[in-house]
Amino acid sequence: MKLFTYGSLINDDIRLGVLGYELAGKYSVLYDYDLKQHNNCQFLTIYSKIGGMVKGMILDVTELDMARLDRYENNLYNKIKVNVEGIPCFTYIEKQIIMACNLCKQEFKFDDIDYYNRIARHYTFHFKARIQHRNMTQGKPNFIRI
Repeated sequence: MKLFTYGSLINDDIRLGVLGYELAGKYSVLYDYDLKQHNNCQFLTIYSKIGGMVKGMILDVTELDMARLDRYENNLYNKIKVNVEGIPCFTYIEKQIIMACNLCKQEFKFDDIDYYNRIARHYTFHFKARIQHRNMTQGKPNFIRI
């Protein structure tokens, strides 16, 4: 199984710490993607961008390696399939955190600073509707991670 890595896993010492053994890779470039700061942590992520390119490394990993790498990347990344110079690989991309209102099921992506303002406005909307319709049995809105 092939994995394209572009961030901290390019570092030999980090790969050794995660996998428990030294694993050499082949330096490669992923086209039509670019790097950016992850919205939820200090690490990097990639996003689709025509004409972009991300320098990284292709690793040949086992299923056990992939399980260890998934644990290292924890809940902040999703694994996707990409083609790196014609080679099918997995790579990690920022996981979108989505919250949903329990009353109306509207979803809110955790993608920018306005996220909290949008949830507050939505909560206020339900609160005002509840006051106007005292017979409402909807209950209090809560936001759950989906």
